[in-house]
Amino acid sequence: MMKRALAFLLLATLLGGCTAIKNAFKGSNKENIEPPKVLTEFAPTVTVEKLWTTGVGKGARKTGVHLTPAYADGKLYAISTTGVLEALDATTGRTLWEKKDKKIAYAAGPTIGEGLLVVGTLDGTLFALNPADGSERWHAEVSSELISAPAVDGGMVVARSYDGRVYGFDAANGERKWIFDRNTVPLLSLRGNSAPLIREGVVITGGDNGKVVGLRLTDGVEVWEQVISTGEGRTEIERLQDVDGILQADAGVVYAAGYRGQITALAGNNGRPLWAHDLSSYSGVAISPAAVFANDVDSNIWSLDRNNGTSLWKQDVLGYRWLSPPAVQGDYIVVGDFDGYVHWLNLNDGKLAARVRLTKKPIDSVPLVVGNTVYVQASNGELGAYRIAK
Repeated sequence: MMKRALAFLLLATLLGGCTAIKNAFKGSNKENIEPPKVLTEFAPTVTVEKLWTTGVGKGARKTGVHLTPAYADGKLYAISTTGVLEALDATTGRTLWEKKDKKIAYAAGPTIGEGLLVVGTLDGTLFALNPADGSERWHAEVSSELISAPAVDGGMVVARSYDGRVYGFDAANGERKWIFDRNTVPLLSLRGNSAPLIREGVVITGGDNGKVVGLRLTDGVEVWEQVISTGEGRTEIERLQDVDGILQADAGVVYAAGYRGQITALAGNNGRPLWAHDLSSYSGVAISPAAVFANDVDSNIWSLDRNNGTSLWKQDVLGYRWLSPPAVQGDYIVVGDFDGYVHWLNLNDGKLAARVRLTKKPIDSVPLVVGNTVYVQASNGELGAYRIAK
């Protein structure tokens, strides 16, 4: 049964500022919103050390985009919709170089690859920059907003625009090689896009139509498609079926989550379903060698067996705290919440292991794990680095 809080959750955190969507939710009763669970005291079982914190512009503001930094060669790259792009020393948080332009609303990426730092903007511009100093190599235009990180590999830069199109550009000069334009967007959809993946010459991307598709990297020809969210119902709201969350691919298997759909494992070469578990999620999945992890729409965290999708455990202690997508850090799951807290849970049983507070603003972007350090960026631009003590 659809939770009565759904309308306000979607309006406040997922659907952005679309007037048509706002009109669809007029008349909703705020008293129906489920209150977030109160955090309770517990005995930490792991020590988390704060390495540093800093600010990157004003973050995402109220754009509804989710900003996560990128790491390469000891450096961290981070963006803000207020026109700030920074390179930082990943160990100390010290700014190495910075670009500021209030006319540019960075909203996609950053992504590092092919000797490039690639970012996208809310006005549909894709920039390829020199990671050493931020100088421009090339730029290209797409048909609408860029709000999910581009993928860079195999001499190509692949970007997914908000209107459902997927573009392939030559990494060397920005020449557009192809466009995939059959990923239809329904009348209503969640505010977000799944970032494309490139694996073994195939671009894997999720759509607002409930499908995951595989495209040939060289020319954008569809190799396979699979529906993981059917979006059945009498109203447009009930038919929401976005595949907007984090996709994962490992050992020839693709793992995806659909809103009002399933957590699904697909064969990477042909999209054939290997298993599916009914679970509605808009944030996507994380994986360990043994399990797949996902948040459901009520902010319960699930662990599923990677081999067959059976449930290993469910943790509801953070219910309705509107969690960030999960990430795996060693033996722990790490997530942020709407009130600026970062939580660590044990991989094996889901029990809380540690908690820190970065800010008083929401953390809705997936944490970035590099070794035993995790980098967390909040919606206000606050960026923190934390290490699990040995």
